[in-house]
Amino acid sequence: MPRLSKNGDGCWRWKGWRDRVGYGRVTVRRLGDKKNYYVHRLMYAYYKGNIPKKKEIHHKCYTRECCNPDHLELTNHSANIEDRFLKAGKEIEVDRF
Repeated sequence: MPRLSKNGDGCWRWKGWRDRVGYGRVTVRRLGDKKNYYVHRLMYAYYKGNIPKKKEIHHKCYTRECCNPDHLELTNHSANIEDRFLKAGKEIEVDRF
C-alpha cells in the first residue's frame, strides 16, 4: 500500500515498478524463489477472489497503473481486446478534408 497513490478520480495508481507498457509489477520472494506479478491481478484476487483460467482483468478506468478493485472486472481475452479498440477509436482524431 505505500506504493499506491490515491487521487480524486478514484484510481489507485501504482508508483512502484511498471513494465514497458505501464502495468504495475511486483516481485514476490518466497522460500528462495521469486516471481513477478501484475499488481492489478493481485489486488483483484485479494479483494474479489480468484481469477479463473482463461480470464483477464479489464481496467474500466483505462488506466494501466490503476489497481483499485472497484475499477477492475473479469473478462475474456476477445472482449478485452474489443473494448481496447473501441476505446482507442474514440481517441483517434481523423483529418478533415
